Amino acid sequence: MQKVALVKTKTYDRNEIYNNIVKIFGYFGGAEKFFSRGEKVLLKPNLLFARRSGEHVTTHPEIVHAMCRILKDIGCKIVIGDSPGFSSAIAVAKKCGIYDSVKNFGAGFVNFEKSAEIKINSEERIFKKFEVAREIIEADKVVNLAKLKSHGQMLLTMSVKNTFGAVVGLLKPQWHFKAGVDAEFFARMLIELNLAIAPAFNILDGVYGMQGNGPANGEARELNILAGSVSSVALDTVAAELIKVSQDAFYTGRVARKMKLDGAFIDDIEIAGNKKEDFNISGFKLPQMIDLQWPVLKSIRRVLRGFSLPEPLYDIKKCRFCKICFEVCPAKAIDLKTGEYIKFDLKKCIRCFCCQELCPFGAITVKESVFDKFRKIFNNYK
Repeated sequence: MQKVALVKTKTYDRNEIYNNIVKIFGYFGGAEKFFSRGEKVLLKPNLLFARRSGEHVTTHPEIVHAMCRILKDIGCKIVIGDSPGFSSAIAVAKKCGIYDSVKNFGAGFVNFEKSAEIKINSEERIFKKFEVAREIIEADKVVNLAKLKSHGQMLLTMSVKNTFGAVVGLLKPQWHFKAGVDAEFFARMLIELNLAIAPAFNILDGVYGMQGNGPANGEARELNILAGSVSSVALDTVAAELIKVSQDAFYTGRVARKMKLDGAFIDDIEIAGNKKEDFNISGFKLPQMIDLQWPVLKSIRRVLRGFSLPEPLYDIKKCRFCKICFEVCPAKAIDLKTGEYIKFDLKKCIRCFCCQELCPFGAITVKESVFDKFRKIFNNYK
């Protein structure tokens, strides 16, 4: 049975965050159970994009500060790294405040650029190898410091999805191409990647999360969730339960249940600390969805692709023609005429919604397909 520790946390006050993360480790026997003096520990926060900490796009600096303090007291060597969707890990860390917050701990910052291979020797796994950042493999331990946010492709991004940042930036488009419009295939890859990396511990920052048009342009939402677990899957299962999102609604949760993984079923998880009932969260806003896996008409959807798939929805009034969407699109499906318009070639578009994820101005959202609109009407009348 997997265990998840919950500590209701109201603010990002430095002492409160530190004490509560110490408390989380306490439910597992203390941080010393996981880390030893002299070990190199890599912290993997969510450094999606260069935004201020108050926008809650990235893991909050105080979460990283507390983890550095704990590791420093044990005598570990600390490295902080990520592969942001745009820009560098150091630039993002400086913008969101992490860089200045931890400078006194002697932590090294790395932008994941060079990769190394993890081979998987398991008949139960689809993917037999992963190319991940070399620093991930060189570290003695990895600590996953995720942020709780809505997500235009996966519905939610939490601990499992956060480890996708271990893939070097130039290799990420390859996975999006392989996934195509199959969100469950992509979710399966994310889960198996997370299992291959096997973080020593996971902390989920949901003190303030993001709802709506996440993971970069949604609304900040006070949730008071600070949680930790050895299992990324169990941590995400409990967090989804707290915000009242069905396990089958968000893709990594759905696929984890199909794989029958430990931690994929809420009744099989031991919850320490606060109880689920201590979190009175309702009305968490999800992104426009995007059910790429509507099973009843899956074969028809292939034929009627234009009617059955969601599309990027562009708001020219919000656009600042920064060219980020154009540069990050793995399918090269965006035609940009600076200062005038952006057009999407929907025949090329693979519905990864990287453009929506990384648009710094919220000019791109997701438009529901005609099929999914009818599906909602049908479900309302059942």
